[in-house]
Amino acid sequence: PDYTQAFNNIGVIYREIGEFEKAKNAFFNAIKQEPTHSNSHFNLGKLFEVTGELDKAVDSYTKAYKIDSKFSEAYVSRLHLLANMADFKAFTEFDKVKDKIGIKGQCITPFSLLFAEDNPLNQHLRSINYAKKTFDKAKLKNVKPKRINSKRISIAYFSADFHDHPVSYLLSRVLELHDRDHFEIHAFSYGIGKNDYMRSRIIKSVDFFHDVRNVDDDKIINEVNNFNIDIAIDLTGYTNNSRSELFSKRLAPIQINFLGFPSTMGANFMDYMIVDKIVINEKFEEYYSEKFIYMPHSFMPTDNTRKISKKKINKRQFGLPDSSFVLCCFNNNYKIDPT
Repeated sequence: PDYTQAFNNIGVIYREIGEFEKAKNAFFNAIKQEPTHSNSHFNLGKLFEVTGELDKAVDSYTKAYKIDSKFSEAYVSRLHLLANMADFKAFTEFDKVKDKIGIKGQCITPFSLLFAEDNPLNQHLRSINYAKKTFDKAKLKNVKPKRINSKRISIAYFSADFHDHPVSYLLSRVLELHDRDHFEIHAFSYGIGKNDYMRSRIIKSVDFFHDVRNVDDDKIINEVNNFNIDIAIDLTGYTNNSRSELFSKRLAPIQINFLGFPSTMGANFMDYMIVDKIVINEKFEEYYSEKFIYMPHSFMPTDNTRKISKKKINKRQFGLPDSSFVLCCFNNNYKIDPT
């Protein structure tokens, strides 16, 4: 009953399965047992962020970082949340630590700081640090399975986002247009199993759809091997619900980072990244662990069957003068900085 780490771990499990009140009680119990347990404050912050109690989340992250000044993940989570709340002091604070945080010492999830600076070197170093400390070195052997003779090349797309999500909106038409005479298409889904329009469209557009969200790594790898997958494409990278450790065990002779995570993974098990010469100029190639596959125009696909509204819209409907020039940014708040 006085085992702090057990309360913390129970809280994490309850949070993962959506039992938020039980999770909150578990974290409170952990902190009551040990008020300086930084991990429990951090995990409570994650919970508050999920439940939309943002001020409380900032407070919890701040406590975790004050208790342990080396707790980089707590610092970055606080920074990201402040930016999402349009609290611009986040950017001023970051300027002081940008060449250290996640690069030296404790690693951080690389995605969490992509918004904060446009610096390919720092982003590369953070990804390398993360890959080295996250994936077991024994798994990083770059052994490439031999290709089985087959009439069709088998491509497997792996994602946590095969549902109503930007990745599915961008990719769905690509899956439908693959030449089935030459390619066999698989989708491995390890995200939440939302039964929505986009998910059903993805299922219809591939030859094999594998729902593996509750399946452990070894069983997934066996399933992949049974289908003799030639090319494995990671659409999630280091974003939410990532399972990049699957790729660290080598799923296919060719492994590609594409679309979901717009940066280098800093890992020796990812062979290629699909890019274009506008998004990543050739002079920046040294800051990426992957080799580049350049698309002729844009790396980002879209669905050319989506209908464009015929509704006539004018500026006056939005209280804007007719003669004005309007700049719009449709990104999340955290991607808008003071500049």
